Amino acid sequence: MHQNMTTAALNAGLGAGAGETAAFAAARAALTSGAWEERYAATARLARLGARQPSVVVSLLGRLRDEHASVRAAAAAALATLHEAQAHGGPMLRLSVQALVAAVDDAEVWVRLAARRALIACVVIAVRCALLFLRCYPCANVSACRSQGRP
Repeated sequence: MHQNMTTAALNAGLGAGAGETAAFAAARAALTSGAWEERYAATARLARLGARQPSVVVSLLGRLRDEHASVRAAAAAALATLHEAQAHGGPMLRLSVQALVAAVDDAEVWVRLAARRALIACVVIAVRCALLFLRCYPCANVSACRSQGRP
């Protein structure tokens, strides 16, 4: 298979700092390339780089609607990997859960499986974050909080 400059940049394994930013930019650019193999490689590369930046998550969410099933499945797996690496909630996690719920109804079985696995991982993270949030309340007993009128 012919490697163009984008794929070569992805495989170069650029280091930290400015090179890491260049690797993220190259991977994001490859997500919109014409060949599905390049989009697939870019999706997997972003997951390995651990780039949980909002623009990266949004780009991966867009790949859940890719024309090629392998890219859609890889995007679901990459989202789970990115969120597991950070293990905290927020708007990007909520967006990912919503998109993965939609991907569970994909026409291809392996995309549905990847979306379910990613959805489970994201929901586990969301539950852990909610439990950590509950621990921040002054009282440790949830039933005591409810009896005092706290949610």
